[in-house]
Amino acid sequence: MVRRRSFAIADSLLRLLIVNAVALSTLGAPPAALALPVDVVSERWAGSTAHSLSVLSAGNLNASRTSSKDVEPGTRTSPVVLAGGADASAELTAEQSKPDDFVEIHRASGEVARYPRLVAPRRRAAAAENRTGLVDRPAIWKMVVEARRGGPHDRVASAWAETPLFERGRLHFVLAAAPTQHWYFMLTVVSLFLVMDVAVLQLLPESTRTSAVLLMFWLLVGFAVGAEVWLRMGSLDGSRWLEGYALELVFCVDRVFVTYMVFAALETPRRLMNKALFIGLLGSVMIRWLFVLGLAPALEKLRIVPYCLGFWLLYCGARTLAQARHPAAAAVQGQIHGDSGAQDDDVTQSLLVRLLRHALGSRLGEFYDEEHEALLTVTKRKVVMTLLGAVLLSLFATDLFLSLDVALLKAELLGSAFLDFSSAVVAMFTIRAIFLFVRDIFHVFNLPRSTLGVILMFLGLADLAGRVTHVSAVGCASVSVAIVLVSIAWSMIPSTADVK
Repeated sequence: MVRRRSFAIADSLLRLLIVNAVALSTLGAPPAALALPVDVVSERWAGSTAHSLSVLSAGNLNASRTSSKDVEPGTRTSPVVLAGGADASAELTAEQSKPDDFVEIHRASGEVARYPRLVAPRRRAAAAENRTGLVDRPAIWKMVVEARRGGPHDRVASAWAETPLFERGRLHFVLAAAPTQHWYFMLTVVSLFLVMDVAVLQLLPESTRTSAVLLMFWLLVGFAVGAEVWLRMGSLDGSRWLEGYALELVFCVDRVFVTYMVFAALETPRRLMNKALFIGLLGSVMIRWLFVLGLAPALEKLRIVPYCLGFWLLYCGARTLAQARHPAAAAVQGQIHGDSGAQDDDVTQSLLVRLLRHALGSRLGEFYDEEHEALLTVTKRKVVMTLLGAVLLSLFATDLFLSLDVALLKAELLGSAFLDFSSAVVAMFTIRAIFLFVRDIFHVFNLPRSTLGVILMFLGLADLAGRVTHVSAVGCASVSVAIVLVSIAWSMIPSTADVK
């Protein structure tokens, strides 16, 4: 019954993908009236509902330009779209806009709305060349291939420098990045994904074939959602959404392998992984929402964070290589793969468990509640947190810091909170499927933990080098995949003992 329902849902989504593809090939590019204006900027709430400014996007009709009498000869002006009516007229000049940092909007009331322009110059130039609505697809996807890993994001950090993190009205600024119906559409889609995941997909039998099918399924779902965004918002925004989705998959390599390391280090039972991954996915959604609200630029101003991440990955890789020679490594390997065997007591001596023991004292239960899969349980008339809580804290911290780079890069390239956040949320389902597939690959081919250690050390070096030179994110992902493939090929070579 479960398989029949899952196949029916998959068939419906595939039909949606085919219909969208046919519609795209039939309709082609949108008319010139729906083309994105030259300056693609995010909107900031001006502090008053009557004077709210809408984002320069497809469908805006009431555009006004600066009066010629208020502009010096030769000064370039940009269109500003007003949602508050004709009485909320605004003026924007080149001197006031500061295209590399901020855009200042002078309203008729005398107030000045100042908000960051997060779109890179190359993106604005590409939009200027596409006045007819046609999208230069090779140029757009070239940005994915040339994406820099660990690079400084001074544009975003400087743009938000004068904006307090929890400034009143920031939520309205983010929500105004797209029409309300688009937010409702994405909320409905993500809610359906969550319900389908709990009611159907998590009940499927665990196997390598199931993981591969789920990975292909979520990839198709991602492209189907991208096609729907293309139809709803136009070819340029559709391509930018797919670009953001692709960037999430390219930059997820470190999160996938660090998540595998967390489960191995804390010896999480296989039956609890799905619950931990699902709660971690919900936490990742909240973290990315905070990033869009301005947490990511605030963390970028802490220049020490990328270096700490690089050295931490190096430490984790070196420690994993050292543990690979330990006799208990095989037991840990079997634990995460779901093989039978007793749980090693060394998990209680891990750094995270010791810190939680110091902070919570007797409120920390150093065990997993496999029967009820509980995060909190009652022991000796006390409510204690099980080791599943330690796993979730690790997953939240991993996503908070390791997804910072791609969040800042997307803020620079996309310049739309809606495209940034929605593509990240849909990609989270695919990234979880990638982790499950990688976990099963390690299990089927019995890959040693030294493979994980080498990958973590390589990613740590890439993060450190990315602050001083250009390190390709696609190249890092390709090298990580190549290391796994080499390890698979090495594991298939029969050893001398097997030959004898």
